[in-house]
Amino acid sequence: MLILGLTGGIACGKSLVSAWLQQQGAAIIDADAVAHTLMRPGGSLYMAYLEHFGNVILQPDGTLDRQQIGRMTFGKPEVEHWLNATAHPVIRAAIQKRMHAFAKAGHKVCVLDVPLLYEAGWDRLCDYVCVVWTRQDVQLQRLMSRNGYSKEEALVRVAAQMPQDSKKLRANYCLDNNGSPEATLEQAAAMWEEIKHVRQ
Repeated sequence: MLILGLTGGIACGKSLVSAWLQQQGAAIIDADAVAHTLMRPGGSLYMAYLEHFGNVILQPDGTLDRQQIGRMTFGKPEVEHWLNATAHPVIRAAIQKRMHAFAKAGHKVCVLDVPLLYEAGWDRLCDYVCVVWTRQDVQLQRLMSRNGYSKEEALVRVAAQMPQDSKKLRANYCLDNNGSPEATLEQAAAMWEEIKHVRQ
């Protein structure tokens, strides 16, 4: 089974490409979705976060308040380090378990959809990596429209990630998402034609 890593900066259009690849028959592993499952009450990350942060991170229904965790973590390197050191091994193990299941089921291509693919070092799990990118002005505008951030808030979040140019230099495929969704998916289709017949 071929493993395609799919990544990109915040609000750059990675989800558009991931959804299209799934329609083409690729098995998709969404790292954020895996993490959310592990953060449900009783999950391994839920218990770890609760023990570390205390009840202040709980909503009235007992679920984790992920926005509160974000506020307590963002811009605090020591807390971010603890969070990543705790979460990444657990999420990676769950991802690898799903990868084995997809391979056993006979899937030919598995897409590993991870916003922080390079930052987490998970590009080493992949045969190829695809980066979806936009110019920063387009990225900021989309982020402000989607999340309601001010320009300053959007800039802080963009600056917290690995620069897009650094990701592009390391990727096998770079999809330009500055134009229409149709134009981006044309590029995705060309990539798909190249990789879908490759066998490992």
